Amino acid sequence: MLDVLVPCPHQNLPLVPDCLDALRACTDVPFRVLVMVDGAVEEDLRPLQNYLNAFEPAWRLTNDLIAIGLNAQLNEGLDDCVQKITAIVSPETRLGDKNWVGKIKQVFDRDPICGIIDLLPGSKSRTSQPFKRPHNRHPDPGCRFAVVQTNYGRKTKLYGLVDPVVYWAKMVHGQGGSSWFVPGVNYEEVDHHDHELWRPKVAASS
Repeated sequence: MLDVLVPCPHQNLPLVPDCLDALRACTDVPFRVLVMVDGAVEEDLRPLQNYLNAFEPAWRLTNDLIAIGLNAQLNEGLDDCVQKITAIVSPETRLGDKNWVGKIKQVFDRDPICGIIDLLPGSKSRTSQPFKRPHNRHPDPGCRFAVVQTNYGRKTKLYGLVDPVVYWAKMVHGQGGSSWFVPGVNYEEVDHHDHELWRPKVAASS
């Protein structure tokens, strides 16, 4: 079983159905999807709700009416996850690898102190072997498809303008754990709006 978080700025709402169709076609284990929309008005959610009503497997849809940013959404989403690992899949992702779960599971089985695995689009070889990242070689900023050990991500909260995948990789190294890169998972990214990392909370008027 796998939890999947799909954090989505309101501008990228039209990208979610194709993302989830590809994910469902390529995922050979039971999974649950949590789609977290950032800053949409309710009427803009109707096409997505109509799509999800016919979607299997299990899903949940949330919406922050006032945008809070990617990092705050990930903090909230991980608190809702119950499986050992959680995939973070942005709506611009188009997965094309039916063996991706096995490639990820192989790393966590081999290295139980792995906190996070990062993936990059445009893989040239589906047979490329995963490798453990050295402490001085962190992921590049902007990774929007990663798999985190749920308890680690839940305990290591994201604040401010940190890139989440880079931050988690740096922190797990500092705590004696590891991070891995899996170059053999094939996926692409389509045109999209970047998800703002952080928005300070708006003070309530007195």
